[in-house]
Amino acid sequence: LFEREPELGGQVRTAVKAPGRAEFGELVRNLTNAMFQQQVELHLGMRATAEALLAGGFDDIILATGAQHQHGQPSIPGSDAPWVYNVVDVLERRGGAEAIGRADRVLVIDAIGFHDSTGVAEALAERGASVEIVSSSLYVAGDLGTTLDYEHWMRSMGAMAVTLTPDTIVLSI
Repeated sequence: LFEREPELGGQVRTAVKAPGRAEFGELVRNLTNAMFQQQVELHLGMRATAEALLAGGFDDIILATGAQHQHGQPSIPGSDAPWVYNVVDVLERRGGAEAIGRADRVLVIDAIGFHDSTGVAEALAERGASVEIVSSSLYVAGDLGTTLDYEHWMRSMGAMAVTLTPDTIVLSI
């Protein structure tokens, strides 16, 4: 197995950094242990280049490219501004998003009503930022109801004084 990153887990490692999502770390640990038990040869921090694959003398090659983060939002004019961050940047604290903190007012656009926006909003509120979540749906984080997380999340947001603004479309930034 060739993994471009220095450790396994991809987006699951990022999801674990959102408040209340630590249990996803067990998935990476369990699958990693299963690979060791099966004696899978692991190449961390290596891209699966054509040269590396050909040099490996493999009988078969299965290309599994991993997940790509979907921004979940239509192109909004102004979304390419340097102060606009995606969920991964915020949770990984990179690309300038690491500086978001206590003195900042932050707007989170809830494009799909699920853990990407709710997790990042909670993480930012825990850092001390003043957070507002806006959603075009009738209520913010609507799809959390399918996971039974909605009530707990709403209580957390109330305790952190996060502003929820449903039924609102962001036309530009």
